[in-house]
Amino acid sequence: MTTLPKININGTSAGAIFDEYSEAYRLLIKAERCIREGVTCHPRDFQLNEIGDYDKARQERETVIRKLDESIEYLEQWIENASSYI
Repeated sequence: MTTLPKININGTSAGAIFDEYSEAYRLLIKAERCIREGVTCHPRDFQLNEIGDYDKARQERETVIRKLDESIEYLEQWIENASSYI
């Protein structure tokens, strides 16, 4: 669960939070897509490595993508929260 602020006149405006988190969201979506679709992690690159290294590399890649997805969800919650005050 994400701890979200109750927007108030003494804090950052809902519009500013919305804009900032939306930009970060856009960039993380782009990064996640780039890693998932645009960067290479192929068995042929591990043919001189120890047995199992390719599988480890794939698991590490999936962990990175999962962490990005969690970060994207976090940003979405902030965006939704800010939207409710606009």
